[in-house]
Amino acid sequence: MREDPHRQDPLAPAFTVRERRPTPARPTLDLLQPSQAQPKALQPADLPSLALIHDLRAAVVTHHHHRQ
Repeated sequence: MREDPHRQDPLAPAFTVRERRPTPARPTLDLLQPSQAQPKALQPADLPSLALIHDLRAAVVTHHHHRQ
């Protein structure tokens, strides 16, 4: 019976430390992006940019292959 609480004690601080690491990172991200205030808008903006880059790479590959 005493072994169970002793095992939970060392595990408890480990989880608290892991939870403390992401918590300070969240406020920093919020402080870094106060003017935008729309983190979701960044995700859709990155998707089209990646699509354009992929299209450009495909165009370059097709153009290079056409030269051969």
